[in-house]
Amino acid sequence: MMNAMSAGMDRVSKQTGASSTADIRTLDRTAISRGLMSRHARIREIEANIDLACESVAVGHGTQGRARRREEWDDRTWQRYVAEAVHQARLCSAELSTLRQQARHLERLVGSL
Repeated sequence: MMNAMSAGMDRVSKQTGASSTADIRTLDRTAISRGLMSRHARIREIEANIDLACESVAVGHGTQGRARRREEWDDRTWQRYVAEAVHQARLCSAELSTLRQQARHLERLVGSL
C-alpha cells in the first residue's frame, strides 16, 4: 500500500528523471568541496597558531623580540623555537593527522564524481 508521501516522491522521481542524478552529483561535489575547503582552512589555522606560539616562546612576548627577523636569531632563540615546535606537535598532531586524512579522502571522492 502506498501512502501519500511515497506516491508524491514517486511522481517527483519520474518527472525529474536523469537530470536529478546530475543535480545530486553537483550537490555532492559542492558539499564535498566545501568540506575539503573547511579542512584545509583548519589545517592552515592550526599551522599558523603553531608558528605563532613557537615564535612567541622563541623571542619572548615583548615587542623588541618580535621586531627581530628570523635571519637574525641566535642559536638559543632557535633552540627555544624548536623545543616549542616539538611541544606543539605533541598537542596538535592528532587533530592535524585526522584533518589531513579526511582531506585526502574528500579529494578522492571529488575525483570520483
